[in-house]
Amino acid sequence: MRSGFLNFFQPPNYPDPERYIRARNAHTILLGTLGLTVLFLIYSFFFPPYTQIVVAILAIALEFGLLALLRSGRINLAGSLLTLALWSAILYEVILYGGIRDTGFAAFIPIIIIAGLIMGGRSAIGLTGITLLASVGLAYAENRGWLPAYQEVSLGSVIISHAISLVTAALLLDLSTRSITFVARRAID
Repeated sequence: MRSGFLNFFQPPNYPDPERYIRARNAHTILLGTLGLTVLFLIYSFFFPPYTQIVVAILAIALEFGLLALLRSGRINLAGSLLTLALWSAILYEVILYGGIRDTGFAAFIPIIIIAGLIMGGRSAIGLTGITLLASVGLAYAENRGWLPAYQEVSLGSVIISHAISLVTAALLLDLSTRSITFVARRAID
């Protein structure tokens, strides 16, 4: 039983190099988000609001479901659902805390990179277009007064938010570089 559980956390193996790379990228990203969600769950036990506990548990259940989808070979579906969930969570946070001026808006960049790594460049371009449309909608709603007023945050909060986005983007680009290196080595062999 233990080995079956541990095998669940191993990346799926496919003979097709492109499918293997996309599955491995999705697997790595899912494990990363799962780890961050577990840390968020632990954090939410100590700091209110305690509704965050429910959100974290639902997110963990979704991530396990996406890992199961990935293991069954449904890479695009798992990638689409992961990207949609992350993108929606960021949009929700941005709407609640200040629209396009919110520091969390920069978190859309790693989500776009995730879409490109799992589903290809066209998905990243499409998600960029949707994000730009959402930003225009947010700007309009903000100017009309339909969104809560922008909450001034400390400089430290801004730096932390941007640092998280930049480090995440750098790690995803490193994952992309490793994927390219793997394909190049496999082509030479």
